[in-house]
Amino acid sequence: MIQYSKYKFCTWERKNLAKQKSLKLNAMLNLIKVGLSVVYPLITFPYATRILQVANMGKVSYGDSIIKIFMLIASLGITNYAVREGSKYRENRTKLNQFSREVFSINLLSTLISYICLAIFCVVSVKMHDYATLVFIQSLTIIFATLGVEWVNAIHEDYLYITIRSIIIQTIGVILLFFVVKTQEDYLKYAGLTVFVNGLVCVSNMLHVRRYVSLKPTLKLNLKRHFKPIMLFFSNSIAVLVYVSADMTMLGWISGDFYTGLYAVSVKVYSVVKQMLGAIYMVTIPRLSKAATLDDKTEFRQLLTEISSFLLLLMIPMCTGLGVLSKNIVYILSGEKFIAATLSLQILAVSVFFAITGGVITTCMNVPLGKEALNLKATTISAFVNVGLNLVFIPLWQQNGAAVTTAISELVVVVVCLFEFKEARVYFEMDKLFYTMKYAVAGALWILLTKFVVTKFITHYTLNLLAVFFISVIGYTLILFFGKNEVFIETLKKTPLKKLVK
Repeated sequence: MIQYSKYKFCTWERKNLAKQKSLKLNAMLNLIKVGLSVVYPLITFPYATRILQVANMGKVSYGDSIIKIFMLIASLGITNYAVREGSKYRENRTKLNQFSREVFSINLLSTLISYICLAIFCVVSVKMHDYATLVFIQSLTIIFATLGVEWVNAIHEDYLYITIRSIIIQTIGVILLFFVVKTQEDYLKYAGLTVFVNGLVCVSNMLHVRRYVSLKPTLKLNLKRHFKPIMLFFSNSIAVLVYVSADMTMLGWISGDFYTGLYAVSVKVYSVVKQMLGAIYMVTIPRLSKAATLDDKTEFRQLLTEISSFLLLLMIPMCTGLGVLSKNIVYILSGEKFIAATLSLQILAVSVFFAITGGVITTCMNVPLGKEALNLKATTISAFVNVGLNLVFIPLWQQNGAAVTTAISELVVVVVCLFEFKEARVYFEMDKLFYTMKYAVAGALWILLTKFVVTKFITHYTLNLLAVFFISVIGYTLILFFGKNEVFIETLKKTPLKKLVK
């Protein structure tokens, strides 16, 4: 009787989930949003680097790396925790309100503590005295991130609103850039503009989320319930920050603003590509958390395999394209003075593959399954490896050494997780992943061939990139279409081009 009831409940849940927004639609909307984050830098970053020059771009990047540390203290890993736990109460407004108020109030307290720590650090550190004004401006991002409560939108899978908001606000940011940043000394204005854009996001979110929850602060924090899981997420976030961002901070300390400025170009492109691919799997977290809560292994396995297959089709060709077009990208974005950033970007192209693979394992599998402790172990080991290798490689190879360390650190996370959680394969349909892998590798080989042939005839950086890009996209699409790749065909059926596959 109990088993039957549970079966009925799970069946109802699956039907309910089917009525929800399409997972692939959410992924595409989130991809569009992040894609706009690509368009935005493609317009603004080349302009900013040419105006501000290498050293001042290095200052902005260094200040940003410092702020990320204290933003981490403010966030406490609350976003991931809130999305996972809040998804359980999505259909119960009363419980969601209570949960959201408690978590939001904890977030406000942690933000206050973060600001106090930042102020002490700026006073104690002699080096920071030269960056005090810059860091103060950039620090406002911390407040806006807390008040923006992006996790409420994620809980409700409200990606249409997020996408529309991004289009409007980023367009405003692009327009303002050309009016605000005009000379080499305008790096403070450049940093301020970035903060202003984040502020607009914050205000728009605060107004929008009122339809879902009431976020009045409360003194009843319910720490007994929230403290342990939040601290697990927080500890993991610290370790992630170390192995993701320590390279920029340590490069600034060891090698100075010039090399930091070079590396900033590589990291900017690397981050954009990683964000684009990460946007695809991030939309699955509420759905996967729900399936894990219901102990619906079939639903969980299907969702995880579906998103992993979709990622493979994009990830391997994108990493290959980024690697072979690195010099073109650096030149187009930043000019001849930044061309020394090419090798570091090529190395980071490899790192993208490890980072996204690790992201799927840690975020899409481990978090819904409640394996935060494993994530913490993997990221902590990776953090120690990162710091140790940076101390060795940065003095030897500057920005290239930082890139090598980043790639190794991302790989360490994957290796540790798979080694410690040997049952991980059970949660993936491996035959489908290997099936998809064949097409992705074929696409990568096509890109390599295209680059080789096109370069024989076209050497101009921009024309070469455009030719390689369009020929690669068309060729890979034809490979998927005539090869009748299941993931591609099923995705195509949900577009206006569905008549082509009937």
